[in-house]
Amino acid sequence: MTRAAAPAPPFPRPGKRPPAEEPAPSSKAKGRGARSNEAGRYEALTREAADDGWDFEDEPAPNATDVTTETPRTIINYLSSPFVG
Repeated sequence: MTRAAAPAPPFPRPGKRPPAEEPAPSSKAKGRGARSNEAGRYEALTREAADDGWDFEDEPAPNATDVTTETPRTIINYLSSPFVG
């Protein structure tokens, strides 16, 4: 008796997945909310971008970093608060 070959699963095996496609570039800026607020196709009002002078031409210079050396008198901090303990 011969066995019939088992049908291939409808999904690829874990070790043999095809390479993933490159993700589509996103128009969102991280941490800035939505980049566009396009109106729906049935809305009566439309909006246009206008220069209101709030955009900066250049980024402000970063704050200077100050590095200081401290030598503590002790490492242990004795808490004397009535709310702790």
